[in-house]
Amino acid sequence: MRARWRAVHWAIPLGGLLALTASGGASERSEPDPNTIIPYVDLHVDLAYQHNYKDAPCLRGTGQFSESLVRQGGLAAVVLPLFVPFSVSKQGPRLSDYERSWQNMERCLDAQTTYVHPGVEPGINQVRTFYSFEGMGPFGTDLPDLERWFRRGVRLFGLVHNQHNALAASALAIHEEDFGLTALGQQVVTRVYQLGGLVDISHASDHAATDVLQIAMKLERPVVASHSNVRHIVNHPRNLSDELIDGIAKTGGIIGINFHSAFLVHGRRATVADVVKHILYIANRVGVGHVAIGSDFEGDIRPPRGLETLGEVQHLVPALRAAGLTNAEVRGVLGDNALRVLRPMPPDRQVLGLH
Repeated sequence: MRARWRAVHWAIPLGGLLALTASGGASERSEPDPNTIIPYVDLHVDLAYQHNYKDAPCLRGTGQFSESLVRQGGLAAVVLPLFVPFSVSKQGPRLSDYERSWQNMERCLDAQTTYVHPGVEPGINQVRTFYSFEGMGPFGTDLPDLERWFRRGVRLFGLVHNQHNALAASALAIHEEDFGLTALGQQVVTRVYQLGGLVDISHASDHAATDVLQIAMKLERPVVASHSNVRHIVNHPRNLSDELIDGIAKTGGIIGINFHSAFLVHGRRATVADVVKHILYIANRVGVGHVAIGSDFEGDIRPPRGLETLGEVQHLVPALRAAGLTNAEVRGVLGDNALRVLRPMPPDRQVLGLH
């Protein structure tokens, strides 16, 4: 059964661009001025990684996603992965490393006024935030603790990064066996959905992603690929097969287009047109409502020419309009589709003891 999700449209004048709530927006009765900045939501920005492990300023990073570019880029909301590199210890990330990453980002958000903490309603010219995980091997030892992380603002739960772990096989561990989800991984996926969270299959192997989709379909919950592209265009293991694209759409989920050139094109620097090509492929295959942006800014990527920073994201607007998308569809790709899926979902009240 395909899960059905109501699209929430946000047509907001520039003066109130960043004051978004999850409960409503302006009227869709008329098309906006073509020169109006479109609210932008990014499903994956690695500011925490740059700050915690490369000593970069926490809201400036390398400059790709600097706080100074928020208004120019039209940023309305962003997902901040609490990413911990595998190299942090001999056995890989530990629960204490994720705790430290979260504490550092909380202190960072405390010290400024542009971004609000996860779960806090943004005011005028403020940016909504969410946290995510990207590699959850250590969490299999403490399933009850997932509820605490959900309440802290983690919305996207990525099971695996570039190495296999106790939960799932990785797309990039291509010389090892693809065992899909482990029994423990299946428990974690189920628990995440029971809490009202979302499972992110970017970085998961094809087998693991298929296993997640099967659980999501049974529970009627959406699946997200926060920063993945189209394998039919670029045959890279981090990109999605047509079967996975179809499966994500059937759950009501979304795919965030990644700006890393190696995932967009073969052997050269990508352009804005290459990003549009991946967007259109998914839109034509399963519908434009299943496409979003997960730039992977600050994740050591080589971004396309014309999309090197947050300040240039609005370059996508005329390119998408020229490709035939309506203003409402452009708003969907840049922000509405992501907000539709990120909005809070009801938890499984029986499982959580909320009778």
